[in-house]
Amino acid sequence: MTKNLPRRRSGCPISFSLDLIGDKWTLLVLHDLIFGRKKHFRDFLASPEKIATNILANRLKSLKNAAIITRHPDPEHARQVIYSNDREGSGLNSATARYD
Repeated sequence: MTKNLPRRRSGCPISFSLDLIGDKWTLLVLHDLIFGRKKHFRDFLASPEKIATNILANRLKSLKNAAIITRHPDPEHARQVIYSNDREGSGLNSATARYD
C-alpha cells in the first residue's frame, strides 16, 4: 500500500518517478541497497557519501511508503530492522545496473 506519495504535477510517469526517486540521496540509498548489499540503517550511514541520519531516515520512510522497499524486523537482532528491495522496486535493478 502506498501513502504520502508526492503530488503529481502532471500525468507524465517520468515526471512522477523523478519526483519520487530523482533526488541525490534517494538514488544513493537505492544504489546501496541494490548493489552495495546494504540492509541495516547503520550500513547506509557507513557509505562514503556521509548521508545525515535525518535525511536517511526520511528517504527510507519515503521509499517504504511508495512500496519500493520493505522494512522487516531483523530475526537475529530484535532492535534492528532489515531494508530490502520490494517487488515494486525490483524493476529499478535493471534500470540502474548499466550505471554501476
